[in-house]
Amino acid sequence: MEKTPNRISSPEATGGAGPTFEQKVGVYWLAQLLVGCIPPIFVDSVVERVAFQTEHFGWNTDDMLITCVDGASHTKQLAAQVKRTFAVSASDGECEKTILDFWKDFNKSDNFTVHDRFLLITQRGTNTLLDHFAGLLDCARSAQDAEDFEHRLTTPGFISAKSVDYADEIVKIVNTAQSVPHARKSLWSFFRSLHVLSLDLTADAGQAEAAMKSLLAFTAVGKDGIGAADMTWNALLKEVGNGTPGARAYKLADLPNILRQRHSRIEVKDQRFKRFEGSFFDDPGRYRLDDWGRVSLRTSVPPSTGHRETRRSSGIVDLWTRRRGKVRHRERNRRLLSERSSCLLLQSGGICGSAFRQHASEQPSHTER
Repeated sequence: MEKTPNRISSPEATGGAGPTFEQKVGVYWLAQLLVGCIPPIFVDSVVERVAFQTEHFGWNTDDMLITCVDGASHTKQLAAQVKRTFAVSASDGECEKTILDFWKDFNKSDNFTVHDRFLLITQRGTNTLLDHFAGLLDCARSAQDAEDFEHRLTTPGFISAKSVDYADEIVKIVNTAQSVPHARKSLWSFFRSLHVLSLDLTADAGQAEAAMKSLLAFTAVGKDGIGAADMTWNALLKEVGNGTPGARAYKLADLPNILRQRHSRIEVKDQRFKRFEGSFFDDPGRYRLDDWGRVSLRTSVPPSTGHRETRRSSGIVDLWTRRRGKVRHRERNRRLLSERSSCLLLQSGGICGSAFRQHASEQPSHTER
């Protein structure tokens, strides 16, 4: 009789897949801090601060705390718990601890405000988690109030039966820590504050890692953007590995100086392009067009070579006219805009004919230009 081989432990369980995933999640957030990226959940803000192991700040949800700031300088916080796998069940010890940590922080007004959110980060979340549990949370955010939320849950077919079961499981978990049991609709605000984010950071596909490296390459100051992105990613892995055990908190100034010199912030990159765009249309002859259609600054402006140089400069201008919707020179653009604005005002009855003639007489003539 052939002997049945002994069952072995999963390499992911014994090889530290959980800590590796959490470390890469830390890099994911530090990369966004470095380049001034718009984060998930708070899509009207940028990452301002990333803190690790935040229990000493009074948080039970202590894996990461991401502080973001919007255009009006209002701060918002994402209290994140990182789990490689997650199952929603009152009988699952890991799920019970995570939900209770969320619930305890939700009731701490000195830490958690109405603008803050909880974030459960998983690796490649299952369809059950992303469809049914996340669907339950989306349903809570769509409801106008607690009564509307309960109405949606009790209406057959409005959301899946599995999502309703998950709501009951969360109620069971919360009630284990309460002397007075909570009804399902009384947890409406709590459900609204929860979000699920799936990141494939340790998977072969590496979609999330590719997106972050693309941002790093785009903001790289040197010519080798891909090489710079790879070096920065590895440096941030080391930074997270050293910073997490020490419960470090990072603002932009706390990141290594070499990384801040290697990459510019996204808004600074946009300002650099605007300055280049203005310079290009003022004097297109300063730039050259290579065989790949890329525009670069001439090291020295050669003397005019007649029609060939004229055609070359015109080709650059035409290329940029097509791509950016600009005219050849800024002054011509202003003149056209002024004339078109005057015509639109006249047609809409905004100004009378005499006012239009006065406006036209104030414009410089072609000879004056």
